[in-house]
Amino acid sequence: MKRLFSKGHRVRNKDKFIPYWLATIVALPFLLLIGAVGFVIFVSLPNQWIIFGIVIFVLVLISAIVVYRLYLILLSKNKFFIHRYREFLLWRFLFQNGFYFTKDSKGKPTNGKPRINFPKVYLKQEKYTISASFQLEGIKFQERFLSIGGQLETMFSADMMGSVDDKAFITYNYAIDSIRGRISTKDVTATIAEGVKLSEGVYWDFVHDPHLLIAGGTGGGKTVFLRSLLVALLRLGRVEILDPKQADFVSLKDLNVLKGRVTWETEEMLND
Repeated sequence: MKRLFSKGHRVRNKDKFIPYWLATIVALPFLLLIGAVGFVIFVSLPNQWIIFGIVIFVLVLISAIVVYRLYLILLSKNKFFIHRYREFLLWRFLFQNGFYFTKDSKGKPTNGKPRINFPKVYLKQEKYTISASFQLEGIKFQERFLSIGGQLETMFSADMMGSVDDKAFITYNYAIDSIRGRISTKDVTATIAEGVKLSEGVYWDFVHDPHLLIAGGTGGGKTVFLRSLLVALLRLGRVEILDPKQADFVSLKDLNVLKGRVTWETEEMLND
């Protein structure tokens, strides 16, 4: 039970209404304002229907424009709105791709008006990461759930960090808001339990995933990043450096902590 609750929000068919009630939350203060102004005009200027109609029309038009713009701003800036909208996105993804069962009120398959039920799918959202978990356990969507990580990455505009298959669920983990999640080089630390901290909420688990590919353009910061990794790992244990390029790391051979552990000759690397 604890494992299920820890997975976050379970996607259900009612999530299709999320954009509507989010819009209602934004519009409610304006609706109350229009109602109050309309009441004051109605009481102050009885039978002045033309004036009443013009004022209400203008208020409704202005309010609609403001509500629409404010709604878009909140969807990109407000944590509550962002989280709820991601839940809607996951519902829409499941619905449009046919990841649901149709049953009648007695739980039997139906050819009439369908009652939609989704498999167990959860979305967990944290400050810098999100995780989407999909039920496996032999259901008819199992094979498709095992290969949707890339689609979710595009949908959430996030960076996929990996997946965990515990046989009952496949969980895809993503990094979000990479700009705010950046850390300085001094904050790059390493532990056996979590791995190397690369940014807020993002770790490289070098114990279970020892291979790391680093790519980027010239001047993009690859060397600085490698040096940060090196400092973090040296605090934890022994490090061996192979630098066939003989450009950035050969000079580290004089450091006591790396004495005899920096190799740059190809033949010597092969012998090791």
